[in-house]
Amino acid sequence: MTVSKEKNKKTWMVDISNGLDNISGKRKRYRKKGFLSKQEAEKYEADFRVFELTKVRSNNKIDIAYLFTLMEQEDKISGKKVSYVITQRNNFYRYFEAYFSKADMKKLDYKDVINFREFLLTSPNRLGGKLSINTVNKQMILFKKILEVAVRRGIIASNPCKLVKKLPTPKKVMSYYTAEEFKKFLKLFTEEEYSYKLFFKLLFFTGMRLGEALALTWKDIDFIQGYIMVSKSIYYYKNEPYMGTPKNATSIRKIYIHQALIDELKEWREKQSFLLGKYEKDFEGVQIYQDSADSLTKYNIDNMKRNVDKRRGRELKKIRIHDFRHSHASYLINNNIEPMKLSKRLGHASITTTLDTYSHLYPDTQKSVASIFDDFE
Repeated sequence: MTVSKEKNKKTWMVDISNGLDNISGKRKRYRKKGFLSKQEAEKYEADFRVFELTKVRSNNKIDIAYLFTLMEQEDKISGKKVSYVITQRNNFYRYFEAYFSKADMKKLDYKDVINFREFLLTSPNRLGGKLSINTVNKQMILFKKILEVAVRRGIIASNPCKLVKKLPTPKKVMSYYTAEEFKKFLKLFTEEEYSYKLFFKLLFFTGMRLGEALALTWKDIDFIQGYIMVSKSIYYYKNEPYMGTPKNATSIRKIYIHQALIDELKEWREKQSFLLGKYEKDFEGVQIYQDSADSLTKYNIDNMKRNVDKRRGRELKKIRIHDFRHSHASYLINNNIEPMKLSKRLGHASITTTLDTYSHLYPDTQKSVASIFDDFE
């Protein structure tokens, strides 16, 4: 045990092992006693591992994986969300690890940073095109954060990423389905694909994010009050799902749903209990879309979306899964919902996010503002 209670005492001790000594061959151990609580001892251990055991000599080569590990340790100590850590890890392995595999990070300069950004700008995305400017900017923010660890440890004197300005991002044209287009989309599903059809209905009628929707169980639906409680989200790392909290604190919210959807969910729940009766006894914790022993995953949804898109006619455009959230927002805006109410329903961190994203969908009010002065004279 690294942290344990001292024998015959009420205090706690830390006993850390760090490999073998190069000269004596004996195990290197670091001990400290007298902590009044287990929590105090655990914090000391975590800090010691991050700030003492990871010190390096100036003549050692520093690789990027080492710096990234230090950064992750600091993030965990500071209580960063699992989803945040997973996203950073995915990006590191996708864009950084191979590119810097032979680099000594102590010798990095401004030119190296610019070359890496050029590499990102010419790198393919998953659809065969190029990475977006927004994606490149996000990777450069992560790069800067990784190198800041090296600055704090005295490994490098300054962070060359600070000299690189953010690339200007072009305004993206938002894609979404109108109500009529969404009805056409629903008709593309077969009867056997109802669980997927229900999933996309939830996205359109609630504006939930993909991970939030995948995390829904019957426990989250209040049929009496008529709302869905969004309090968790599923994230993926190396194809494995992890349950965590939503994107931010304001993303924990109640989303009220219309009566027709409530009735459909009730009807489906009865049918699901018949389909899954031999697998489940307590349905409260079952994912609401399941029609077999296995729950739907992001990869199931991606594959089904690709298959359904192949059935489209020319009159129906193709949109991304996240665009169903935009479709929800667009429909509400066209029905005169106020920005503040939309912001709370979508779980945005602030109304600024809502306005930045959807302001172009709101009708132009400049003429009505000017007309206020008509009766002034």
